Amino acid sequence: MTDVHATYFELPPVGPPIFRRLWATGLLFAEDLDELAAQPWKRENVRLHGQIQCGSDLCFIASGFAFRCRVTAESERHLMSLAIPGDICTYTCVTGRSAYAVPEAGSRCSILRLDANHAAALFEGNPRLLCAVLANLASDNVVVEELLTSVGRRNAMQRIAHLLCELEFRYRRLNLTKGNQFTLKLTQVQMGMYLALSAVHVNRVIQELRRLKLIELRGRALTIPDVQALRRMANFSSDYLEDYLNENEPRLKAV
Repeated sequence: MTDVHATYFELPPVGPPIFRRLWATGLLFAEDLDELAAQPWKRENVRLHGQIQCGSDLCFIASGFAFRCRVTAESERHLMSLAIPGDICTYTCVTGRSAYAVPEAGSRCSILRLDANHAAALFEGNPRLLCAVLANLASDNVVVEELLTSVGRRNAMQRIAHLLCELEFRYRRLNLTKGNQFTLKLTQVQMGMYLALSAVHVNRVIQELRRLKLIELRGRALTIPDVQALRRMANFSSDYLEDYLNENEPRLKAV
């Protein structure tokens, strides 16, 4: 298990914290965040289970969370990945391809939207921002691969522990934790759908994790007393979540 780069969790010097994940790639400078924050963003509220139609717009989750859902011809919903604040809903704005997995609000949430024309002009004029978004896309694809590994190879205890470790890392990246505590907004039914487990099975595993003192859960407040202990039990490594540019790779120069 590798250590996270020392600067990975530093707050961006300027701009809203929602852009922290882009900053964490190591590709951006302060002036890039200034330019990003100055765009004509529009905030929209989305009801529970409402679909987030992004089209070619650049959309960030601002609050709450959403699942990227794939609906089969038989109208069966499959939860492919989880988007929390700071995550980009879809990447059509940079790939030109329509998303097969449509974001659906897992709670009441809000998004920040930048229309397609402004997004295209932004990326054309600032290739560093485009590279940072593509780095996020690559990382999100690996998250889906990790979910497939969980469903295919990990037992129920490991699946849930692994997801909790992932969420702790991702919320900490956005400075949305207090020590080792964060708000677990997913219901047990949603966790079961995401991890291919029944809600009853999820409840039993949560109770066992509490009995082992690996987690504490009071309402929606989840505390991990010993993060490393839970990571060891889940065989969790945060490597697949780290967007940070390798120190040995060249950084794009300011132009």
